[in-house]
Amino acid sequence: MPAATDLPRAAAFDLDGTLIDTAPDLGAAANAMLDEMGGRQLDARQLRALIGGGITPLVRRALAAGLDVSEPDPAALALALALFTRFYGESLYERSNVYPGVIETLGALGRSGVPMCCVTNKLSRFALPVLEAAGLGDFLDFTVCADDPADRKPSPNLLFQACA
Repeated sequence: MPAATDLPRAAAFDLDGTLIDTAPDLGAAANAMLDEMGGRQLDARQLRALIGGGITPLVRRALAAGLDVSEPDPAALALALALFTRFYGESLYERSNVYPGVIETLGALGRSGVPMCCVTNKLSRFALPVLEAAGLGDFLDFTVCADDPADRKPSPNLLFQACA
């Protein structure tokens, strides 16, 4: 075991794509939204490439790809966002899974007394249930979510909140 001086003073982890592979559930919700709107289904590779920056960019990109348009109109985007959030909220952790080694790493850091948190662009209404369903909630001291769009990464606001 490393000496206490070798340990980090604290650790912050991203959620999507770092602690948990959430792409399968995000993709399923995007495809359900596209199906409802008469769009074509996207494969897992296409869907993974669209993820990043939060729900609105994901939905915008998926809608454009699934409807073969360069930019969805505002009414279609609003409907797509409502559908996506409904479908994703109904199946937050059905296909997702914790990456190998995450539980062991969080456990080792916790036993060493390192305070840990999750800093995510995901909305708290999705992030907190996903972390609990994945069995990670008890490892983390707190979670900072981007409920305010101005706080979304790459803005440093969420990290500043975590540090405070």
